[in-house]
Formats: sequence, structure tokens, C-alpha cells
Amino acid sequence: MSEQVNLQEALVKKAAFGNDIDLEKFDDNNEQHVQSTAELSAAGKERLEHVGIDLERENRSASFIQVDNAPIEAEVKPQLPLELMNTGAAAKKYPELVKKYWWNAVKADTDKYTAKTALEQEQGYFIRVKAGQKIEAPLQACVFIGHEEQLQRVHNIVIVEEGAELNIISGCASDPGVEKACISVSVNFMLKKMLS
Repeated sequence: MSEQVNLQEALVKKAAFGNDIDLEKFDDNNEQHVQSTAELSAAGKERLEHVGIDLERENRSASFIQVDNAPIEAEVKPQLPLELMNTGAAAKKYPELVKKYWWNAVKADTDKYTAKTALEQEQGYFIRVKAGQKIEAPLQACVFIGHEEQLQRVHNIVIVEEGAELNIISGCASDPGVEKACISVSVNFMLKKMLS
């Protein structure tokens, strides 16, 4: 309960760096406006390609795309020892990992941006490669803003266990028609190594 109180109080806390943005001026919904990348505008698809996203998924091990606050794609090629899902689904599937990894690198009550992301339904990607697994082709991930005045909340968790390998192509983009939007991102990379 006290954690919730701290997060509520942090909703008015300015960040240590950068401009102070009024988050209330942005649309903060979880509505899924599109079901797939095929529904994006031609210019939107071009923006995805510009940040390294291969819409044909050739030479990619996996693909994650979130539009606004809705994940529309989380696909892993068959037989690959790689986990990929949205962060909210991972939190439900692996509650033990939430305690261990969620909001440990950056505290959820650091400022209003982290608090807002932590309090709302978490979005973003969760990636895990288990010990000793080597993924040859890169995984691609992109968060995309498709609507004017959208507030996008992203909390990404990447866990690469000891001896594992993974290359990630990660990008952020917006539809060219979007002139004003805000993205709040927290990314945690955990590269595990056993100490002897």
C-alpha cells in the first residue's frame, strides 16, 4: 500500500533533467487503434523501416511492435529459445521476476514519468534469453506513436542470462501526421554473469 502512495505522490515530481511536461495534456488511453502493421499508413510503414524495422521480418529472430499503448505484434520464429511478450503479460506470467527485476535499476517513484508508467497497465517489451542460448538473427522491437497528442508509456525489460547472446534492433518512431506526442520510456537491461 505504501508503494502506491509513494507513486501517487511522485506523479507531481519533476524529472531531474529536461523540460517539465504536463502529462495531463496528452491522451493516455490503452485503446488499440490498429491490429497489425498492415493497417499503418504508407508513410508510417516507411518510418518503421527508417528505424530498422523489417516489415517482412526477413533475417529477424523475433519482432515486437507497439502502437500507442497497445502491443500489436510479439512474434518469435518457431523453435527459437527466446521469450518475447509485452511487459504487462510477463508481469502476470512471472510474478517472481517482477520482484527481482521490475523498477530496480530506476525506481518507479523517481519522477512523474516513471510513476505514471508504473501505475498504469504496463506496456513495452519483455525479452528473455536463457543461459547458454545464442540467437543468431537479431530481434527487432519498435514503439510507434500513431495518434496526435498520445502519451505512450513504455517499460522494457531485457534479460540475457549467462553465456547467452542476442542482438536487438530497437527503434522509436511516429506517424508523420503526428505533430505533438509524448513518450515515457524506462528500459532495463539485465546481463547476467555468474561469479565464481
